[in-house]
Order: sequence, then structure tokens, then C-alpha cells
Amino acid sequence: MAIVWKRPPPGEGGAPPPPAEPAPLAEPRAAVAVFVLGLLGVLIPCLPLGAIAWILGHSARESVRAGRAAPSGLLTAGWVLGIIGTVIFIVLLVGYGCARIFTSGST
Repeated sequence: MAIVWKRPPPGEGGAPPPPAEPAPLAEPRAAVAVFVLGLLGVLIPCLPLGAIAWILGHSARESVRAGRAAPSGLLTAGWVLGIIGTVIFIVLLVGYGCARIFTSGST
């Protein structure tokens, strides 16, 4: 009579079960907000929305660098648009200030 040896199922003695795969990182929650604010900051440069997108995008990018969130192209695009919108806002603000200074005494 031959003895047949059966391998126990994983987790019931014998070999330990295979390690579980880590859960995929989620996209940062602020990615859509940063993108929308950055886009509005470029399209409506009279409001400082670009600066808000720049700041929010920077903090979200820090969480990506720390490994708490997955990289997002939408986040990067919003962050860049925020920088561009902020530069446009500052240029318009300085131009308006210079125009007010140089035209205030001529009338």
C-alpha cells in the first residue's frame, strides 16, 4: 500500500501564504481642484486663483514625493497653470499700478 501525501492549503500549516500585493496609491484628492483653479487663473487673470492653485499643487506634490499618493498628470498640469496664472496676475497688477502712477497727475 502506497502512502499519498497531500500538501495542505496555504495558511493551514505548512508554507505561509504568499504576501499580499500592496494596494495601489490613489490619485491626490486635490488634483482636480488644482487643475481647475490653475486653468481659471490663466483664463481670468484678474483674480489670484493661480496663486491658490500653485500653493495647493505644491502641497499635493509633496504628498506624492512622500509616497502617500500616486503621481498625477492632472496635478502637475494644474500646478504649472497656477504658476503661469500667478505670473500673469503679477504682471497685470504691476502694469496697472504703473499706469495709475504715470497717468494720475496728467489731468
